[in-house]
Amino acid sequence: MDFYKALYAYLEKLILSGCDETTTLKPAFSNIKSCTKISDIAATCANFLNNYYERTITFIVQKDQFFVEKFQGFPPEIANLKTDVSSIPLIFHAVQQGEIFIGNYSRELEETIYRGLKKPLNNQICIMPIQGLQKTLYLIYADSAKKGINLNILDMLKDYANITLTALLYRKLFEKNKKTE
Repeated sequence: MDFYKALYAYLEKLILSGCDETTTLKPAFSNIKSCTKISDIAATCANFLNNYYERTITFIVQKDQFFVEKFQGFPPEIANLKTDVSSIPLIFHAVQQGEIFIGNYSRELEETIYRGLKKPLNNQICIMPIQGLQKTLYLIYADSAKKGINLNILDMLKDYANITLTALLYRKLFEKNKKTE
């Protein structure tokens, strides 16, 4: 509980200092805190990114592959996308290292995500891994930036989502073990 109080106090300071992202960050933190389903945490992060990007895809990462769970701004045929994590170095790095990528899209994305689809309005993309128990479970891809975003703010959201997701997974494991006793 002390962590949450300290976090909200810090967010209040950011708001008072005029940090633009905090107007959307604080509600995202509140939503993540109240999530009871793992997929809701990733959805909240994707919704946050929708404030800064025209299009988002939430991927589920399983073993060496990822596939679409939800998307916004893409045509319906994107729902069928399923590919190997290692086929796109930017995504492979994000999955392996758990680090956010903000930068220009690569040729590999043209051959996978954009194949047969309209390319983004601009080159700016964001790849945000969401981890639980130190393993990437979700990957949020966003493109066609509407406005810039502070990487430190995005890292705070990712780290908070990771902590909350890990706690939720531990709670589910505890409940499962309790039922088998």
